[in-house]
Amino acid sequence: SLAAVPFTNVIVSYNSIGHLPQLLDDLRRHAPGSETIIIDNASTDGTAAIVASQFAWVRLVTNPTNVGYARAVNQGVALSKNPYIFLLNPDIRILGSDVFAALFECLLTAPCVAIAGPLQFKQGSGRPHLNFTWSYWTPRAFELYIRYLLRGELPKAPPLRVAFLNAGCLFLSRAAYEAVGGLNEKYFLYGEEPDLFL
Repeated sequence: SLAAVPFTNVIVSYNSIGHLPQLLDDLRRHAPGSETIIIDNASTDGTAAIVASQFAWVRLVTNPTNVGYARAVNQGVALSKNPYIFLLNPDIRILGSDVFAALFECLLTAPCVAIAGPLQFKQGSGRPHLNFTWSYWTPRAFELYIRYLLRGELPKAPPLRVAFLNAGCLFLSRAAYEAVGGLNEKYFLYGEEPDLFL
């Protein structure tokens, strides 16, 4: 069951007041047993203050400067002791608890699976996004990409192997993450995902 899966939500925020409270409400509703760590990269819009005052169950770290996405994620992972990590961008919405069980099941399908993510997700704007960018080289992935272009949505599909996923919505094994040294902090923003997957 989901309650038996110890995982930590790691969120990097930067001027995220417009979206982050909704995500935290989603996590409180759909993953009440999980730990949540937010690394705030020196927001100037009151994000950290709102989190501190309205979401006391969240572990909040406020960086004095914007240290970049990769370094902030590594900070959050280092603070967690759980064997599984769920990386989330602040503008992601969690629409039900079944997503956690599905991602965890995907990690257990084979010993070599270290990271899982949904085929698509909806950001705060409600617009669907593919989560396997630049991975259309397999026939099945290319077929799903064409269907996405034509219809804007993806059908329910079995697990699909792709080259890499976006870091905005990743469920991963902490042991595998640490084995490769986490995200490369030379990347301030963008480029971390393909580096991690390679």
